[in-house]
Amino acid sequence: PKNSKAKDVIEKALRDNNISFNNPDGSYISEINGLAALDNGPKSGWLYHYNGVEVNVTIAGQTVMDGDSIVMFYTDDYTKEKGAESWFKPEDQSSVTTSGTSGSATTTTPAEVTVSGDTAKATIKTENATEAIKQAKEKKSAEIVIEVASGDIKTAEKVQVELPTATAKEILNTTTADLTVKTPIGTVTVPQDALKEAVAEAKGTTITIEVAAVSKPTDIQKKAAGTNGQIISVTIKSGSTVISTFGGKSLKLKS
Repeated sequence: PKNSKAKDVIEKALRDNNISFNNPDGSYISEINGLAALDNGPKSGWLYHYNGVEVNVTIAGQTVMDGDSIVMFYTDDYTKEKGAESWFKPEDQSSVTTSGTSGSATTTTPAEVTVSGDTAKATIKTENATEAIKQAKEKKSAEIVIEVASGDIKTAEKVQVELPTATAKEILNTTTADLTVKTPIGTVTVPQDALKEAVAEAKGTTITIEVAAVSKPTDIQKKAAGTNGQIISVTIKSGSTVISTFGGKSLKLKS
């Protein structure tokens, strides 16, 4: 009928072909033939092409005419679809990035930071951790970097980056990447062999990597660092257990 919407055409086509679907609010088809939105992740779902183009209009709002073409399709990540920038908020885009060539690439994810006194505590959003591991696996990244921005720690003298132990295990099991914590105070890289030992020793559900500035170095530290050297301390713990041996493996530190 005249003034029909894309919704009317799509639903009629599905019903005529005995294909099950779900349209809970009338404007978005969340499931077709058992495949639901979010089945393949938080950014997956059903979209449609109208005359070959993705439009910023719901299926309930798009008026159709004779000869129009409507194609429903399922996407694993709607933010990567052509023209997507016109119909989702910028903050919906992944803030995880990968640069470099396959095998030596670096995948970087930002941290969420809260400051209390002289301590800045940083965590990673679950979706960012998932995306970082996904990109590192696809690009064969050599390094996953958790980056703490300088403006976020204010005047804090130490940064504590908390990572779920399960996430550390997934990095080990699905990628070949080393884990790096980059902070304004200093940077620590935990190579895969050392990370494996740390996970094995972990007694809690999280692993915390603390990077702190040493304001009162010992004479030995002063001598080792030199006149202009910056001295940092790194502590890695899980629950109440301090992880210090790493099975004889080494960490890489950079101020």
